[in-house]
Amino acid sequence: MARLIDLAAERLGLTINYDTKLSGTVTLRLNTPMTDEELWALTNRMLASRGFTTIRMADDDALTVVQLSAAAGLARVESPDELIVAGQFAPAGFRVVMVPANTRDAEQLATAVRPLLSTPGGVVTPLPSLGDLLVADLDPRVRLVLRAIEKMERESSPVVPVEVHIESGEVQQILTTAAQIAAKRVASGNAILRGSLIPSGDGRSILVVAPESELDSWRALIAQLDSRVAAETITYSAGGVPASQVAGSLTTLLGQPILGDRFHVIGDDPTGSLIVTATAAQHKQVVEILARLAESPEAVRRPTRTFRLMNRDAEEVVAVVRSLVSTGVVALSSREPDEGTRAPDTAATPPQTRYEAASEELQLTADPATNSIIAIGEVAELERLERLLKDLDVRRPQVLLEVLIVSLSESDSLDLGVEIDALINGPNDTVAKLSSLFGLSSTGAGASGIEGNRGAGLTGIVLNPGDFSVVLRALQSLNQGRSLSIPKVLVASNEQASLNSVLEQPYTTLNASDTVATTSFGGSSDAGTEVSVRPQIAEGGHLRLEYQISLSAFVGAASDPSVPPPRQQNSIDSVATIPDGYTIAVGGIELTTEGYAETGIPLLSDIPLLGEAFKNRSKSGSRSRFYVFIRSTILRDRDFEDLKYLSDLRSTEMDIDDGWPEPQPRVIR
Repeated sequence: MARLIDLAAERLGLTINYDTKLSGTVTLRLNTPMTDEELWALTNRMLASRGFTTIRMADDDALTVVQLSAAAGLARVESPDELIVAGQFAPAGFRVVMVPANTRDAEQLATAVRPLLSTPGGVVTPLPSLGDLLVADLDPRVRLVLRAIEKMERESSPVVPVEVHIESGEVQQILTTAAQIAAKRVASGNAILRGSLIPSGDGRSILVVAPESELDSWRALIAQLDSRVAAETITYSAGGVPASQVAGSLTTLLGQPILGDRFHVIGDDPTGSLIVTATAAQHKQVVEILARLAESPEAVRRPTRTFRLMNRDAEEVVAVVRSLVSTGVVALSSREPDEGTRAPDTAATPPQTRYEAASEELQLTADPATNSIIAIGEVAELERLERLLKDLDVRRPQVLLEVLIVSLSESDSLDLGVEIDALINGPNDTVAKLSSLFGLSSTGAGASGIEGNRGAGLTGIVLNPGDFSVVLRALQSLNQGRSLSIPKVLVASNEQASLNSVLEQPYTTLNASDTVATTSFGGSSDAGTEVSVRPQIAEGGHLRLEYQISLSAFVGAASDPSVPPPRQQNSIDSVATIPDGYTIAVGGIELTTEGYAETGIPLLSDIPLLGEAFKNRSKSGSRSRFYVFIRSTILRDRDFEDLKYLSDLRSTEMDIDDGWPEPQPRVIR
């Protein structure tokens, strides 16, 4: 408020005294230059709305800001002539004028003009001994009272000022029409309608100054003209400025008393539209004001703003916003309102009365150094962008994923066999040798019998050199194996994470030519654990998980140095929804193998019981299982307390120093 007073004093070359403690703020939105007279009138209105005004004290041409309630006792007394002269340049906001009562009684004049005074502050005091009136009020009100007194004294018969409130019509239009009707009455030969009409200061009433005999005629004429003007609802574009701000500016600039109860404006910020219900004349004023707003400099209409992101990458967010805008999912720019937004019961508006502002494209630039977004656009676009960025720039929860990869193997084999070697002496010194051999023993070409191999299992040999030999072999093998791999990884929601523990086995290659052969590195074969996950956290206690898990191992030596060793690999790749905090089996594979082999002497091996001595049999079975379990722990705490707790557990388990100082006891003597 103080700066407004200083501005008026500087522009008009005035000396204005005021208390430096004068407080209050005033917001001015101007699209056209303001003249000195308009600036001074605005300053006095702002002071009056806060209970202050400006006066000139006796013998002092400087202006002083005082409280409105005390102005009547401090302002100097002026004559009507001084009022006219002083009105030519920076009149005081509050005036005290001595008005002579020439033809009327001072008491009657005071009673007649008292309704015209403002409250509080306005005072009219009759001075019967002097035949004058002392009028103290704001400058516009004092001038209104002087015109009313002048009208009353000009009339030959006593006149009475009466204020008639206007319900629906427009004051200026009623005044013009009433004057035309009064002139037509005289032209038609009817009696002149004595009196005159004066617009009141509030813009919603008419002061009738006429003889008492004519008051009823004036009232009837005004009531007839005070008909309800048809209102129309039209949707305007806010022209890139927030619609709610434009709606407030329209109400302030037009003035609520002048607008009346027929004027309604609603600012819809999401669509950048103004929904205005008003008369045709009021719509014309709205169009003029919006046109002035559209002529504002580009720096004002399209400012530059910087948005600092705390949780998301600026380049990523810019790409998302551009994608939303280009596909039409999100509309940041102001758009022309649809015809369907017009009220269905109103008539179409001529094109020249519709205000439209072309919206330029919003410009977005990402600054990776500060992780900020620099935006250039209209104010409404920037405000909608700010609301969108608040929804996008949120810290996403993290997930601690534990993948348990289990491999189980079992095998069972049984080998049972009998070998017999016998010598049979025939006539004439002939010798026959019969053998039932299955590889359980070793015998030479000139051996007189069989010898058992020193192998695993139960081996029994019965020897009678020169007659027969028997070898019995029985072996059963049981194998069980278990392999467990538990990789863990911490990953943000909707991000890719990989964890690999791989053994590389190199192999060579041989390059041979006519003269020389060279051996070089041929490559390597990988085996180990490979995990790749991508979680997407849902609002509830679950998450959607994309995962690829592979477990491989070398199962033997390479048959040749130039080829990679044999490798077995088990892998699983899928998408699943899993609950938070539970260990879930997401997949696996089970392999079962059974085998049976039997070799024997034809016919002899088929003899019950005795045939067991002429056969060798083996039975085997194996079972291998591969399972994958996943345990997810969603970390939602804003201060990372859950992550700190889990990390402390692992640090303690691995005996890792946490970095905190450990106080040592000291003896104080």
